[in-house]
Amino acid sequence: MMSKKSLSISSALMFILPVFPLLAGLTRLGNDIFTAVLNIRNFSPLIFGVLGLVAGLFGIKGSKIVSLVVLNLRVAFLTQGLYYFVDWNKLSP
Repeated sequence: MMSKKSLSISSALMFILPVFPLLAGLTRLGNDIFTAVLNIRNFSPLIFGVLGLVAGLFGIKGSKIVSLVVLNLRVAFLTQGLYYFVDWNKLSP
């Protein structure tokens, strides 16, 4: 079984994985990185967010759990919202 510290670290890593392509979108190569992540699986940012949320819930207690849970929830909703916005705009005439 994983320790609480390693669960908190994995939760932080699961927060960084979906955020990195979004932040890379501000650079010249960002669109390629974001499409590469979505080509792996469309819902991979959501999966990372949910895994980070679960790991954060079982991680170190206190203010760290609140911040990890809130950050992972925000990134999951943000990435899925952006994905659906882009996908919906592709379908509209």
